[in-house]
Amino acid sequence: MIKKLLPTTNPYSDSLTCDAAVFTATGNNAIVDWVWLELRDQQDASVVIAGQSALLQRDGDIATIDGVSDVEFSESANNYYVLVTHRNHLGVLSANTIALSTTVTSLDFTNDTSLIQGGANAVVDMGSGSYAMLAGDQDGNGQVQNTDINSVITILGGSGYSDADMDMNGQIQNTDINSLMNPNVGKGEQF
Repeated sequence: MIKKLLPTTNPYSDSLTCDAAVFTATGNNAIVDWVWLELRDQQDASVVIAGQSALLQRDGDIATIDGVSDVEFSESANNYYVLVTHRNHLGVLSANTIALSTTVTSLDFTNDTSLIQGGANAVVDMGSGSYAMLAGDQDGNGQVQNTDINSVITILGGSGYSDADMDMNGQIQNTDINSLMNPNVGKGEQF
């Protein structure tokens, strides 16, 4: 059942919007949420060169606002660190700079932890050789802490598009805390 919870305007600073029809895709290419992408300076990974919103597909692919096309940045071809963040997960940053050019550059952080700063400490093992971002950062400060859990506890039973909904099923439940937040308490972004 499609719950139609995703907003057509992203939750990030660029206020990018998409057509609601993008959310009707099903299967592996179904859109499950918005993410934020950044290109960071090759000499200093703390310096943000560019950032933009994008859409996350069920299979982990990231697409532009049409839900299927590759994300493009207008910055010149160069080497950049690449950051992926999500509204209630810990972000991941590439371990090394990535050579981005005018042709398609494909990045896959899902099956090789050596490509991510912090390696296996920065992600959760989903089994079958795939990894995902760590859930539980309700306040977006780069750490999963008891304060995140305490904030979620105060709105248990709520529903809708919320940073407190860790499994993104539209409900704020004990399972968000017990299954996704508690195992990650004390973990933080590795960059």
